[in-house]
Amino acid sequence: MNRVAVSAGSAWVRVAVDDPRPRLLAELPVAEGDASGVLAAGLTALLDRPAEELIVVHGDGPPPAVPPAAAAAVRVVPAAVAALGCHLTGTADATAVPVDVVVVDAGRSATDVVRVSGGHVVTACRVPVGGTVLDGVTAELLGVGGTVDLTRARAVREELSLQSRVRGVEPPVDLGADAVRCALAPPLAAVVAAVRTVLDGAGPGRSPPVLLIGGVARTPLLAELLDAAGVPDVRVAERPDAAAVVGALRLPAQLLGPPLAVSPAAGPVTGSSAACWLPPVAPARRRPLRALATGAAAAVALAG
Repeated sequence: MNRVAVSAGSAWVRVAVDDPRPRLLAELPVAEGDASGVLAAGLTALLDRPAEELIVVHGDGPPPAVPPAAAAAVRVVPAAVAALGCHLTGTADATAVPVDVVVVDAGRSATDVVRVSGGHVVTACRVPVGGTVLDGVTAELLGVGGTVDLTRARAVREELSLQSRVRGVEPPVDLGADAVRCALAPPLAAVVAAVRTVLDGAGPGRSPPVLLIGGVARTPLLAELLDAAGVPDVRVAERPDAAAVVGALRLPAQLLGPPLAVSPAAGPVTGSSAACWLPPVAPARRRPLRALATGAAAAVALAG
């Protein structure tokens, strides 16, 4: 079955396919906030035919618009629920999905802290701290009064999450990992506090596992701060920035729900735009007098 999952964030549109196992197919950069346009163009360019099933993964807010001819069936699933699929390997098994889990989706613009119970979102809150805030803090450390590109700041931040000093960067950077950690800890403290609040809402004596996804989770600092705050059972998804879109293809059908829209069987996509499907031609209606005249003429012809 041709199954495709897509997610449209503020920085990237990600496309995953079930071929034959779920895997990330492409990451398309988003410019000027036009995620829907990138998504439509990307599906047309990447897929040789419309998908039989398209799973749209979305975070806080409405899901992105997809072209009508992109798939025969479209399903929509929250990113926190889709991320549960990253626990599954091989055939999707509902018994392997955690019953109660807190998903921390730390993306570029913000961090969503969501508690998922029984495959449904029961609690959600958004913290306005994401990769952009962390890159801005790093840029201030690098600039020392000047201006530093956020892309370069992100590269330095991620490098210093694994190394004590930055190497091989031009121009050279005189900055250590300890200084970056001390500067990033205060804004990330708001995320830690939100996780504690959601965990406390689970009730006394209960502590669901915490699953970290999103681009910020690629660096270990957030997990380390949660551990230091006494949060038990903190897990980081494999390839956290793509965990939701790949995990969506591993979810059992009951967690995906029924399709939102079904279109006629789709043919190949050609050119730069999707094919336009026309409704079937209705059968011709025969009027009674015309049918009688036609029958009389046939009888005369046969007698002759």
